[in-house]
Amino acid sequence: MLHVCFLRVARFFCKRLMGLLMKKSRGIVAKLAIVFVVFAAVLLLFGGLMAIYNARVALRDATIAELQATAGEKEAAINAWVNSAESTIALLAKTPSVRTTTADVVQAEPALAAVESLREELQFQASEGHTFEALLLLDPKRATYW
Repeated sequence: MLHVCFLRVARFFCKRLMGLLMKKSRGIVAKLAIVFVVFAAVLLLFGGLMAIYNARVALRDATIAELQATAGEKEAAINAWVNSAESTIALLAKTPSVRTTTADVVQAEPALAAVESLREELQFQASEGHTFEALLLLDPKRATYW
């Protein structure tokens, strides 16, 4: 796109230059001055177009680099949060009260008191100020949860 625009401008200036140079009333100094002025204008135009193109490329690359850095920071934060949640769950699973209550609930016929005790323990761990909003104990054999 840029080179097409540049070629059109160059063709226009070449036609104008040839028209100015072909006039018989101009001296050699005037003709040389016109040639150098047109040459300088073409160089400035070409340099300006190249600067605009390079600036666009640099801006795009800087934007992409900044977005990748931000994505990397967010990925690290999410990974840290997941690792923290996993360690909290592992610690909760090792708690003696949760182990005994869970063992009572997972029996063939769980007692209602054991289910309520486990539900209270999980609700306490999921209360305000803790990592989780809700905790569930899933039993895939019976397709139930507490």
